[in-house]
Amino acid sequence: MNSPFEHISKSVRLYKANASTFLGYSSWLLLTFTAFVLLGFFPITPSVRFVAFALSVVEVLVSLWVIISLSICARAFLSNQTNEIKNIAKVAKSLMQPVLTVALLQILMLIGGFLLLVIPAFLFAVWFCFAQFAVIFEGKRGMDALQASKDMVKGKFWKTFLTVFGGTFILFLTYSVILSVLMSLIAFAQGVDLIDMLTGTLPLWIQVLESIGEIILLPLLVIFLTSVYLETKSDGVIK
Repeated sequence: MNSPFEHISKSVRLYKANASTFLGYSSWLLLTFTAFVLLGFFPITPSVRFVAFALSVVEVLVSLWVIISLSICARAFLSNQTNEIKNIAKVAKSLMQPVLTVALLQILMLIGGFLLLVIPAFLFAVWFCFAQFAVIFEGKRGMDALQASKDMVKGKFWKTFLTVFGGTFILFLTYSVILSVLMSLIAFAQGVDLIDMLTGTLPLWIQVLESIGEIILLPLLVIFLTSVYLETKSDGVIK
């Protein structure tokens, strides 16, 4: 199995070559962010709370659609099967319910694992890390998707853990460092203390910066995980 750095390097190259496509899908997340920003200008009332709750539901659904779409795009480019991109919106929409069902099963498994002991939760997190890809790319549903993921990881547990979670950690750490540097530079230019701002209500510019950063990071993260999934699925040499 390739190292996390090799997968990240490959993912960055693919992302750069097809940035307009990937960012085109992830930018849909700006819609709900903008709606929340606008809602913040209204006084807090029961109706505003209801709208905020409805927006939260919409945000989850939009995020799910975006992630599925990005996954299909990533697989298409990684496998040189760009014809799959034609009907992404329709395909992603049809996969939302089964992917959400599996995600809820994963959450329940992890909660159950934590209630038992930390070790079962750790095992479940690694075993089922490819379950949603099994839904999207293999047509698995429910517990079958969880079992398919567990079967993929069998015999390569620690390598899967180090690659999936190690690579994800590296991406988030890099993102956090870059975001922190940018915020520090902007705060310095404004002559304000960043720590004081972070301990209070976040100013709008920080929220916008974080939102843009997440929109840029998400495709890279999805490409990386899809790359690891495809290698794990096809590499029978991993032990």
